Amino acid sequence: MYLESIWALDRLLDWFSQRGPKEPAKEKRHILIAATGNGNIGDQAMLEAYLENVNGDVIVVCESLAYMKLPVADEGRATLVALPRLVRGTAGLRLPEVLTFNRLLREGKSLSVTGADLMDGLYNPAASVARASALRSATSAGVPARVLGFSWSPHPHVGATRAMRRLRGDAALFARDPISAERLSGLGIQGVELVADTVFAATGVDRASAAAEWAAAKKAQGKRIAIVNASALIAQRVGQLNDYVAIVDYLLSEDYAIVLVPHVVRPGDNDVTPVREIFAKFSSADLYLVETELSPRQVRGLVAFADSVVTGRMHLAVMSLMAGVVPITLGTQGKVDGLYALFSIENFTVEPSPGFSAKVIAGLAPAARADPDARLPQVAAASSLNFEGLA
Repeated sequence: MYLESIWALDRLLDWFSQRGPKEPAKEKRHILIAATGNGNIGDQAMLEAYLENVNGDVIVVCESLAYMKLPVADEGRATLVALPRLVRGTAGLRLPEVLTFNRLLREGKSLSVTGADLMDGLYNPAASVARASALRSATSAGVPARVLGFSWSPHPHVGATRAMRRLRGDAALFARDPISAERLSGLGIQGVELVADTVFAATGVDRASAAAEWAAAKKAQGKRIAIVNASALIAQRVGQLNDYVAIVDYLLSEDYAIVLVPHVVRPGDNDVTPVREIFAKFSSADLYLVETELSPRQVRGLVAFADSVVTGRMHLAVMSLMAGVVPITLGTQGKVDGLYALFSIENFTVEPSPGFSAKVIAGLAPAARADPDARLPQVAAASSLNFEGLA
């Protein structure tokens, strides 16, 4: 009933907004509803991929001005607008911000919603419905709307599913993997198109970080480089320290130099905590700990040196694939399976259950390695379809 109230109140506000006083014509701008950000490198990477591939002036709707960072090159054409309750607020508290958003739509050239894993309701059903409702507000106002590359769970929330059906194909729904596309279409959701994750369309690389410089020096000494991430989100569900110790032990025995890197740096699900715990178990000159948030470009600069990657975060897997390295990824919600289906490397996803280190180590063995390069141009081209008509 609560999710229904979000949809109903938004439609009422749409009606009033379309009948309000006409404002002087303004220069049309693209509008993006960004993901949360706030120390999540994947969310920042999706924002930067959008800005890299969309021309003209842009309004970025975010939860907080402190949560997202505009690249210096885009500061003159992109504007951050904080509407913290548009997606996450309760039905009543959202109303002023929905009205503000509807006013922004009057100068909208397009609306894009960062989809990622945010549309199926598994994290926050109300937020998923609110994102779908924003798409309906746009199409009702005559603004072309789309959801940028997103995955869909085999067990979506019923309210989120209903909201997506109500779009009736008026918004473009860009599924980022074939498994998600099949699930969406099987539920009778219209307007589904198969693309790839937006981050595959980002090209900027920065190799100037201290971690990348350390990896380059170790590489020059003849070491192979492994990038290892431990997800704090997974750590909330299953103990993983012993398995990661076993993985690092194996890599050191194979003469790797290892960079332990967090991919989310914020209170609540901070990857710095688990990577610190792993680092504390060793005293090796071939182990380097990153404790601060890298930019997406710095992450791509770091993985450029990698021979192997182990991660609990999907967008580190994406950026590793971009560098020609097949990562071993601890998969949750089925979204990594869909990503790996694009490259036909499904056996490199590992369920994060106790004892998972055995499967990871088997995947790290030289005989198990795979090469993503043959599929990468095709996947990058599919990623660029997210931005068709916006460039």
